[in-house]
Amino acid sequence: MESGSKGLMGCQILLIGIGFYDYEQAIADELGRQGAVVFLYDELPLHVRRGVIASFLRRFKVDTSGWVRNHQKKILDKLSGQHIDYVLVIKGEHISSWFLDELRRMHSGVQLIAYHWDSLTRYPHLVELQSHFDKVYTFDYEDAKRFPSFRLRPLFFRPEIASNMRCSSAETQDLTFVGWLHHGRHCQISEIYLWAKKHSLRTFFHLYTGWFSMIKLRLYGNASFVSSLIIGYKDYVCLFHASRVIVDLPHPDQTGLTMRAIEALGAGKKLITTSLHISECEFYDPTNICIIDSKNINIDICFLEKEYRRPSEKIIEKYSLSSWVKEVFEKK
Repeated sequence: MESGSKGLMGCQILLIGIGFYDYEQAIADELGRQGAVVFLYDELPLHVRRGVIASFLRRFKVDTSGWVRNHQKKILDKLSGQHIDYVLVIKGEHISSWFLDELRRMHSGVQLIAYHWDSLTRYPHLVELQSHFDKVYTFDYEDAKRFPSFRLRPLFFRPEIASNMRCSSAETQDLTFVGWLHHGRHCQISEIYLWAKKHSLRTFFHLYTGWFSMIKLRLYGNASFVSSLIIGYKDYVCLFHASRVIVDLPHPDQTGLTMRAIEALGAGKKLITTSLHISECEFYDPTNICIIDSKNINIDICFLEKEYRRPSEKIIEKYSLSSWVKEVFEKK
């Protein structure tokens, strides 16, 4: 924020998310702590985003554009009596230009902001939409280079991650990974598991997938570490704090730091990652972060034996949710 300004106090903000666990709710809560009034909506209607019906619609590629348009019309109707100062769109995979144009028409002086925690390489249809925003932020290093108008801003860790909370229900582990099953993660986790077993290390690996994929994997006897159950955030935090080292396996089409990598910083945990760009960060320390080759996994056991070296508080604070909000909404 600009020095001496009132920040977000009294501002009305429309936050449109993608239903990514409850991270958008965490952003909304932080905006509230900084004095804003927040209207939080998913870009999709609930039955299109989650549940058995949503899985069916995705599986059989059902056209949901009519439902999506009606949903976004309802958002506009609900905001018709308000004056929105800012609109923050997370990713915006299903946001249309007409919707953004209507927001600008209905709310004079509104600032439209986009934040991408995915690579536009994976969603090329979104490139043209970015011209409708006043500011565009990205977590992806390559996107920031490809699009000079984009501002590079890494992700954040939530306050819960930075707390010293301990959970009696969480068993202590040497290595922990929790995340979606995509690209080559199953093979990578299987290799790391064999390495850990060789060194008598305790592991907790949990790969999410949908029901259809889960059934298929079980039929082929290849469902180790895989589940269709999503771990709640409180349990996720417990697992994080009960682990010595966090494993991070970002998607090969992304160059930005994952939420998991930033959370490891916030929690003061060592990290084993396939991210190459993490070596460019000011908090990179080979004592704390082990970069491995995604196609030839080789981990030095000495990495686990060295004591964690905590970065400066200034560096850690830069990656907090509070600092993320201040930077995304800064007036420059």
